Amino acid sequence: MAAARKATKSYLLAWDPVRQKEAWRAPNPGIVNGGVLSTGGGLVFQGDGDGRFNAYSATDGRKLWSFDARDSIMAAPVTYLANGRQLVSVVVGFGGAVALVGGELVWDRQGPRRNLSRVLTFALDGRATLPVRSAPTRIPVAVVPAVGDAAMIEAGRRLYLNTCAVCHGAGAKSGGVLPDLRRSAALRDRAMFHAIVGEGILSERGMAGFSANYDPGKIETLRAYLAKRAREDAGQW
Repeated sequence: MAAARKATKSYLLAWDPVRQKEAWRAPNPGIVNGGVLSTGGGLVFQGDGDGRFNAYSATDGRKLWSFDARDSIMAAPVTYLANGRQLVSVVVGFGGAVALVGGELVWDRQGPRRNLSRVLTFALDGRATLPVRSAPTRIPVAVVPAVGDAAMIEAGRRLYLNTCAVCHGAGAKSGGVLPDLRRSAALRDRAMFHAIVGEGILSERGMAGFSANYDPGKIETLRAYLAKRAREDAGQW
């Protein structure tokens, strides 16, 4: 999977509609990149998944300017006039369907991404700076006791793919927006795991309960699968 993540690239492509051919392309890191703004002044703005807000020449795709926004940019920028000043604003932050289900494929160079949402506005005479971004705290996956047999683990894997992967990531590896379940302390405690997944004791924090969908036996198969994934990846991100 790590090799697949390193090989996943993308690019911004400019298309000539008159000549019906590519005009230029600019490489982007990974697959999580932002929307595009083109201006009457011949500029093209786009943010990328590594947090760079870039301006290109609309004529040949040369990168003319770049700003470190210190978090992924997935939104499209906008430009407008305010009190006679031309401004460009963009929403910075990591999220959306790809960020949730993508798992390791959307990690940055240091592992799972954080989300530091903000709105940045730029002007030609702007002088503001961003605060220094602190290094993320990385907690490696801990070894947890095995739960269940091979058949139980396989049933849990299917349940995870059906219900959990869309938020907590492919292969039980979170992209970084929501918790990585391989690290959950609840994997060690059957009652706590069932209280969270079944009864929804963390529903106020966005984790709904699934007792109406799965009985305690099925929920235990999920714990078996996640415990296996934690044991496989112990010591990793």
